[in-house]
Amino acid sequence: MRTTKESFPIWGIDDYKLLEEVVNLNSQTRNVSGVNNIQNILAIKLSSLNFKIELIKNSEMESGDLLVAELSGLSTFSIVVISHADTVLGPGNDSLFRKCDDTSRIYGAGIADNKSGQLIAIKGIEYFLNQVEKPLINISFISSPNEELGSNGFHDFFKEKGMEADLVLGFEPALDDGALIHSRNGNKWFELEFHGHSYHSGRAPKGHMNIAHDFCRFINRADEQLKDIDNVVMNIGEIVGGHSVNTICSELKVKIDTRFSSFDGVDLIDKIFKESLNDSFQVCSKNHEKGSVSVKVVDFCPPMSANKKSLDALDLYKRSLSDLSGGEVTSVHCGGAADINHLSRKDAACFDGLGAVGDNMHRKDEYILTDSLEIKSRAFGEYLVQLNKKLGKKDE
Repeated sequence: MRTTKESFPIWGIDDYKLLEEVVNLNSQTRNVSGVNNIQNILAIKLSSLNFKIELIKNSEMESGDLLVAELSGLSTFSIVVISHADTVLGPGNDSLFRKCDDTSRIYGAGIADNKSGQLIAIKGIEYFLNQVEKPLINISFISSPNEELGSNGFHDFFKEKGMEADLVLGFEPALDDGALIHSRNGNKWFELEFHGHSYHSGRAPKGHMNIAHDFCRFINRADEQLKDIDNVVMNIGEIVGGHSVNTICSELKVKIDTRFSSFDGVDLIDKIFKESLNDSFQVCSKNHEKGSVSVKVVDFCPPMSANKKSLDALDLYKRSLSDLSGGEVTSVHCGGAADINHLSRKDAACFDGLGAVGDNMHRKDEYILTDSLEIKSRAFGEYLVQLNKKLGKKDE
């Protein structure tokens, strides 16, 4: 029998007991069995909602299993819900599940990032399924076992799921003021190795090959191109090279971190490294050769950009959340990346922060606001109901 809106609250005693159970389980990323315990608990909950369950092993590193749960709807519209089971800290005596005196906050290691978010997503889906007679939405629920270490081993899978999805929703915690996340920075990390010819600087003719000078020309050109671009940043993290003050530098290793909030930023960085880098080498006055460089991308995380499709989808969710919270809901750009970045693409609809409102992530005093469990679960459920109605009207 379908419930009604008057059945609020939807979080019951058993739900709070489950939250306490998962918070008190040690699922620090390196604790593979502990992470898998969380995944198995989620799998049981999702199975009870008729999701089909798959647990995928990590072929690149030792980690827990990736949980992928699929629920088939009656349309072709598909949503991916992304969250993670691992935490930075494992529970200790001073970081177990506990409520403050007035019960307005609940504390515990990993409670905001990301254990409450996972249960909020499930409760929202449960509410949705109880409210509609014909679920039209295909829902993929993904729980990463190693997000805190970058979810290495699953990036290709995430990219594939993102390409298939019409909408990707992240259940990382909201900001401490309740703000949602409409965009996240991506990053690209480069390792460069420059090669030239050494020479005694006192005897070298003017204009002799010097790859340190070539590198400096590149950085100057890159800085000039980026100085007026607010959403693209490049930083040198490490430089190793040369061996004496009076010897021309012939070998140089450099590590560079680039950050960007949009795919246009990715394109600009790629252009700089392709064109400006190659144009920075000076022809040697002695042997008429140029130095060389090898470029290796050691990490790439796409941005989650705030395109029109994302903002339109987010606006519908904001209305649902505003109705329940009784106040204006804002959204912001977040500099840090999350799993949702790896499901993002240039024309994708993505937004994040659908988890609980909380703070002090990765600390023993990590907490959530208790009432955000109820409000965020209900808002997500109502959002799915509204999407389902829109899909139904399209089919009429």
